[in-house]
Amino acid sequence: MCWLLIKKRAGTFLWQAYFSTYFSIYFLLSFVLNQIKIDRVNHLKGEVLMFIAMNRFKIKQGCEQDFIEIWQGRDSYLTAVPGFKSFHLLRGESQDNYTLFSSHATWESRSAFKDWTKSEAFRKAHANAGARRDIYLGPPKLECFDVVL
Repeated sequence: MCWLLIKKRAGTFLWQAYFSTYFSIYFLLSFVLNQIKIDRVNHLKGEVLMFIAMNRFKIKQGCEQDFIEIWQGRDSYLTAVPGFKSFHLLRGESQDNYTLFSSHATWESRSAFKDWTKSEAFRKAHANAGARRDIYLGPPKLECFDVVL
């Protein structure tokens, strides 16, 4: 009789442990999935997730490597700037007389980008920007985007 009581209690304990674990996982997953759903709904409502600033450059044929080396040797001072996330230099299609490049900087917000454009870091990073004008076909074209999804 005593053995049956212990076995019955052990079975009840295992049963309770199983349901306790199951419900803990269920509630945790429900919470996480609900947060994802809430975030997605907020993004669909037009909330800005981050900000992207891109400059398009038309670089004369034959000067592509010079342009890449300018960017490789340049100190952008971006890593210490509040709100900066990442930077990439993109090479696009080549046309008859130029190759398209784009600088692609990701920011936490439009205001973080605007603050950077008024900073000492911005002035330092662009101090020699016009030094090799001969490789450009016109000025860079700034394009700005709010990430909404």
